[in-house]
Amino acid sequence: MEGVRSIARFAAADPAPANAALRSDGVVVLDGLLTSDTVDALREAVMRRHPEFADKALLTDFQNNGEGRFIAPVAISRAVYDSGVLHLPALMALAEGALGPDWVVDGFGMLMAFPGCTEQHHHRDGTELFPGTQLAKILPPFALTVLIPLVDVDSDNGATGFHLGTHRYPPPDSLPEPAMAPLPRGSLIAWNYETLHWGLPNRSDRPRPALYLTLCRPFWTDMTNFGGTARTRLMVDEDVVPLLDRRFARASGGGRWVHAGLGKVLRKVGEQPAG
Repeated sequence: MEGVRSIARFAAADPAPANAALRSDGVVVLDGLLTSDTVDALREAVMRRHPEFADKALLTDFQNNGEGRFIAPVAISRAVYDSGVLHLPALMALAEGALGPDWVVDGFGMLMAFPGCTEQHHHRDGTELFPGTQLAKILPPFALTVLIPLVDVDSDNGATGFHLGTHRYPPPDSLPEPAMAPLPRGSLIAWNYETLHWGLPNRSDRPRPALYLTLCRPFWTDMTNFGGTARTRLMVDEDVVPLLDRRFARASGGGRWVHAGLGKVLRKVGEQPAG
């Protein structure tokens, strides 16, 4: 994608300008959140726990996301928790600025793009809260998608393209030029659920795995992708439950949880984890 626009990016210590860019553009990159060694260890732990991610034919709980792509749940294991990926201070600040102090986690999983996958259709992750009212042009976000690549991402192996500002629903005939950003390991990209985006082809000979988080305001849950389905939106290992707080305690909406009584035992936000 030669000549495309760049997406605004900020260091982990710059949450204020990052929030401003997210409000104006609908997408922002945060750099330097994790070391490359931490990401490599996290990738190995996730792939060891989920060997099915290396072979789509073995997947039983997944959503097709275009030719050669899938979305599937990832267990929140001790390795995932200890990596720090669920409680990055810069991401916490970005989420609070965009969604308010009571934001919650609605889903966690893997977005995989296999070698040879083609360009994805342009889409939004969710729909307007009040279709036909023009309120989307002024309302703050209700949900964010956060993508945390487990390998370095560039235009060859399946980066994500965006039309900046499309969370404000400009006329279809006046879309801005495409924008993208390379993502080294340790960075993340976050976007408004209503921002128009698409996956680029993976022209490399290696898969492009990336973890995703869906963060949202407490009144909202993702019915577009999970409503009326039996797909798992959150999978938590037993020994990790005492470490999580109530940002993970979604109790309604479609999809399911893999832990009985999860919402009843989680800590209040701000409490120290057990142990």
